[in-house]
Amino acid sequence: MANLAGTYGHLGRYEEAEKLEVQVLDAMNINFGEEHPSTITVMANLAKTYNYLGRYTEAEKLEIQVVDVTTRILGEMHPDTITAMANLANTYSYLGRYTEAERLEITILDRRNRILGVGHPDTITAMANTAATYRDLGKYTEAEKLENHVLTEITHILGKEHPSTLTAMGNLAGTYRCLGKYTEAEKLELQVLDARTRILGVEHPNTITAMANLAVTCNNLGSFMEAEKLGIQILDARTRILGRDHPDTITAMENLADTYKYLSRYVEAETLEIKVSNAREKIFGIEHPDTITAKADLADTYRCLKKYAEAEILEIQVLDARVTILGAEHPDTIKAMENLALTYCHLGKYTGAETLKIQVLNARTRILGMEHPHTIRAMMNLAETYQSLSKYMEAEELEIQAYGLQSRVFGVESPNRISSIANVQEAQESHVLAASSTVPREDNLHSTQVFLNSTVPVQPDEIKDPKKKSMWFGNCCLDLL
Repeated sequence: MANLAGTYGHLGRYEEAEKLEVQVLDAMNINFGEEHPSTITVMANLAKTYNYLGRYTEAEKLEIQVVDVTTRILGEMHPDTITAMANLANTYSYLGRYTEAERLEITILDRRNRILGVGHPDTITAMANTAATYRDLGKYTEAEKLENHVLTEITHILGKEHPSTLTAMGNLAGTYRCLGKYTEAEKLELQVLDARTRILGVEHPNTITAMANLAVTCNNLGSFMEAEKLGIQILDARTRILGRDHPDTITAMENLADTYKYLSRYVEAETLEIKVSNAREKIFGIEHPDTITAKADLADTYRCLKKYAEAEILEIQVLDARVTILGAEHPDTIKAMENLALTYCHLGKYTGAETLKIQVLNARTRILGMEHPHTIRAMMNLAETYQSLSKYMEAEELEIQAYGLQSRVFGVESPNRISSIANVQEAQESHVLAASSTVPREDNLHSTQVFLNSTVPVQPDEIKDPKKKSMWFGNCCLDLL
C-alpha cells in the first residue's frame, strides 16, 4: 500500500496518495509504535504529500516529530536525521519562514560536506536548497554562484537529461530571471521544457511547471502573446488535474493575470487577481508571503485602472506586512515602498512619495550598487518627484548622474539612455522656467515615470521540490523511502 501511495505521488495524484498514507501510518502506529523506523518513514512521506497538497502547517507538525525522533534515536549526524531536517527546512520555505529555513540549510550543508564530501549527490542537493533560500531572501548573487556549481556537478554525475539535472537547470534559469538575465533564462527554460515534454509527457506536473517558468520569462522579454497562450494552457491543465483551489492552480491564475496587465487588459487582470487574493487568504492566511503578493498585484491593477484610493489602501497593508515579515531591506519590501510611492504621486502626495523614494534609492544603492538597473531606476523616479515638488536643481543633479551611469551600463544607443537624456533636458528646462518666470509650473503626474515598470512581478511558478514543480529547487534526494 505504501508503494502504491508513492506511485500516486509520482503521478501527481496526491489526494489518492494521502488517503493510502494515512491508512498506512495508522497501521504502523498500532503494529510497531510511533518511534519505529518504518513508522517514521511513512510519517515523512505523508508530510511530503501534505506539502504537495499545499497543507504546509500539517506537514510542519509531522516533520518536527520526525526530526525530534530521528535526532534522539539515530543522533544528529545520521543521514536520516539530516534528511528530516532538510524536509522541515523545505516546509519552512513554503510557509515563508525563510530565515528559519536558511539556518537549517546551512547546518545541513556543513554536515553533508563533512560526512559525505563535496561531490556527493546529497551534498549537492543541500547546496541547491541553500541557494533556493538565498533567492527567497533576495541574495541572488550567492544563489547564482551555488547553482552554477550544482548544475556542473549534477550534469557530470547524472547526465544532461536526468530529472535532477533539469531541476538544477530550471533553478539557475530562475535566478537568472531574478538578476534580469532574461535571455540566459529563456535558453535554459526551452531546454528544460523540451526534455520534460519528451520524457514525462505534456500534462505531467513538472512539464506544466516548465511551461509556466518559460511563460514568466516570455513576459520579461516582452513576448506577451506567447506568454498568454502558455498561461491559458497552464491554467486549463492545472484546473483539470489539480482542481481550482490547489495552490499551483492559483499561481497559474496569478501569472495569467500578470500577462493580461502587460497586454493592457486590466479588467480581465482585476477579475483574476480578486479570485487569487481571496483564495490565498483562505488557504494560507493573511500574513503569508503569497497572500501579500496577491494583494500587491491587485493594487497594481487598481492603479492601472486609475483606482488610486483602492491601490493606496492595499499597498499600505502590503508594505506594513513586508517590513514585519521580511525586514526593511528585503527586495520585496523595497518594491512595496516603490509601489506605494508611485500611488502617492498619482494622488498628488508628493512629499510622502519623496520620503519613500529616498529610502528606496538608499537601499538599492547599498544592496545592489550604483550601476544596477534597479538603482538607476530608483534615481530616475526620485528625480521625477523632485520635479513635481519644483526641486529642479536636485532633479537635474540626479538626471545627469543617471545619464552617466546608463551610458556605462546600457551603452550609447540604449533606449534607457535616450530616455535619460530627455529627462535631463526636461529638468534643465524646468529649472530655467523656475528661475525666469513667476508663473508657477503645472504639476504633471505622468511626465517622466519612464523607469517605473509594472510594479510587483508575479512570483515565478517555482518551488523547492522538483517532484512538485520543477524549480525552486531540488529536494530531489529528500525522500525517506
